[in-house]
Amino acid sequence: MLLFDRRVTRRWSPLRRGNGSNSARSYLARRVGLGRLPEPSEIPPEVTEALHSERISAERAVAFCANGEFDRGQLEEAAKARRADLLVHLALTMFPGAPSYAHLPRSIQRDVRTFFGSHSVALEKARGLLFSVGRPENVLTAWTMP
Repeated sequence: MLLFDRRVTRRWSPLRRGNGSNSARSYLARRVGLGRLPEPSEIPPEVTEALHSERISAERAVAFCANGEFDRGQLEEAAKARRADLLVHLALTMFPGAPSYAHLPRSIQRDVRTFFGSHSVALEKARGLLFSVGRPENVLTAWTMP
């Protein structure tokens, strides 16, 4: 998927001229919430309908957002936070036994693929996080954090 293609925004003049689209901003908000590009099934129906009514494809919404409409650091911070949440989730699911990849919800499968590349890598990192809790220096550091 092309994320930053200048030709995309040239073809959609209202976006190019800075007449931002609320539906494109809603798409961006969903993207930031996930910390990654959303799948079509993860975009709320009202946003999809609004994009369709404005004749804006998801690719154009991404290109619009990539052309200075948001702080790139915001998306990076969202991705870091989502990755950390996912590690905690996977670490906690290890107590009764780690579920197989096929038994995870589709949204978590997408997160695992996006942030770790594979389920086994994600489980390895989650296991490392789980065992790090037993180290006194980590507990002390976490306890003294504001």
